[in-house]
Amino acid sequence: MEEPSEALRGLLSRAFLREGEDLGDAAYGDLLSELRWVHLRGKEVLFEQGAESESLFVIASGRLRAVGPGPSGKHFSRDLVGGEIFGEMGVISGETRSMTVYAVRDSDLAELPKAAVEGLMSRHPQLMKGILHTVISRLRGPSTAHATPSCFALAVVPLGTQPTLAGFAEKLADAFAASGATRLVDRSGAGERDGESLVSWLNALEEEYSFLVYAADPADGEWTARCVRQADHVLLVADPQADPEPSPLERETVWRDHGLTSALRSLVLVHSDPARRPSGTARWLDPRALHRHYHLRPTHPGEFARLARSISDRGVGLVLGGGGARGFAQVGVIRALRECGVPIDFVGGTSMGAIVAAACAMDWDAETMADLGREAFVESKAFSEYTLPLLSLLRGNRLERVTRKIFGDTQIEDLWIPQFSVSCNLTASSPVVHLRGPVWKAVRASGSLPGVLAPVLEDRQLLVDGGVLDNLPGDVMRSLSGGPLVVVDVTPEQDLRAPCDTVPSPWQMLRQRLFAKSEPCMPGIVDILMRSTTLTSVRLATEVKEDADLYLHPPVEAFGMLEFDAIDRIAAIGYDYTRGRIDECGGPDAILARLGCG
Repeated sequence: MEEPSEALRGLLSRAFLREGEDLGDAAYGDLLSELRWVHLRGKEVLFEQGAESESLFVIASGRLRAVGPGPSGKHFSRDLVGGEIFGEMGVISGETRSMTVYAVRDSDLAELPKAAVEGLMSRHPQLMKGILHTVISRLRGPSTAHATPSCFALAVVPLGTQPTLAGFAEKLADAFAASGATRLVDRSGAGERDGESLVSWLNALEEEYSFLVYAADPADGEWTARCVRQADHVLLVADPQADPEPSPLERETVWRDHGLTSALRSLVLVHSDPARRPSGTARWLDPRALHRHYHLRPTHPGEFARLARSISDRGVGLVLGGGGARGFAQVGVIRALRECGVPIDFVGGTSMGAIVAAACAMDWDAETMADLGREAFVESKAFSEYTLPLLSLLRGNRLERVTRKIFGDTQIEDLWIPQFSVSCNLTASSPVVHLRGPVWKAVRASGSLPGVLAPVLEDRQLLVDGGVLDNLPGDVMRSLSGGPLVVVDVTPEQDLRAPCDTVPSPWQMLRQRLFAKSEPCMPGIVDILMRSTTLTSVRLATEVKEDADLYLHPPVEAFGMLEFDAIDRIAAIGYDYTRGRIDECGGPDAILARLGCG
């Protein structure tokens, strides 16, 4: 490796001495004569945990990552950047490597063997003081500390040459530019640079820009492989009508080193016909170990901005809770958010929230959602289909038929917006997050109130309403999207008050329901079961509320959980409340700024 002597001298001084000190000519000459230069390709391992500590290293260019068990046994990760010295503790103590270190980017290192370290320390004691200062500073620092990369690097890898993929990287770079300094890097832009000069140039770009978008070239395997090595995230871009089987180039450049040291891989399917609902996405997902997948309509405004946010863990996640008929307030909430320009990049929910979330992910408007709600819960009379109560009060056949009719054969992975539903596995006593499979079945499982509706069977296990364990799944959304949360809670803290002092007999309750026009003297069995189902989740919702970037709680407690004939009024309350809440917070611009997408 060739470096200007002054730059190299400064680099070694920063690594081996205290701040402000400089190597003398003798120490610099001796140190320089013992150094060995090492070039690492991105994702290449320098040494494994447990290996002998034979050298220490100084990063001249690039970025590395140390991973392994921390002091408490939890996974530890620390990024090492240009100018840092590392590996010195093992050399001094004689112990084996405590961490595995690999290159995040193509990197250049200066290596100093253990024997050379011992000789230099005896001739130039100031070097030992500098190294000990580094060791002590590192020991005093937080054990889980890690450098925060200043630049997010994305590699865009087209899986084909279809016209729909033309200019994709350029459009995505334009979308990133709205959030920070962005540079599109393609083969022509790299010019005639090659080898170490190219590595240094690419790593220097990371100091200047917040986002780097590497445009790979399917016709240039070597350049594509370099783009993948330089990336934090690899975005595979394809036309859904193309052959989904991974090509030899994809296998060789994208998946060859996939594992612990690899960047995340995601897939974008680019749809030329936005009126045609996605289908067959599973054919693309099954042969690949992907982090996420997205559907993109190039002609729709905001689609590239949505993708840019989502890929860089800044996507806005909308979380919808369960609550029976009250859940239709969330239809009004979605309408208000859309009108105010608040993006919905991910959506998920439980019970009624799962149904509304799926409708939102289908990209239906509020009027369509309300119409389908009436069809599902009013016209079908699903909640009057009583049966012999051996398994449940209601048969659930009508609800299943209408749910199948509404969502058809749509799979969760085929939805325009990434969506999930939460149910509870009674067999395993654990929550289930539905990310793939038939939409109708996931929402049916998520809303299967124990005792009211029969469980849904999945591999001979019983799935019931997700509200048993997680009625407001903000934690699930945070783990999936990584971005800001908008949480909609339609469950009141207090509910089902009895306007009487003694429990009436069943005959008194029946007479009250058949002939009286006043409020029933007691809640019914379905209301009690529904409330009981979410009781634990209501208490847990406090944590979700505190974690939310925007918490919405429409005032719909006056409506019963089964008051589906009031869908329009409930949705209107959700809309008016949300518009008022946004105004209270300073208007749409203030909300967008709060969510980091202004």
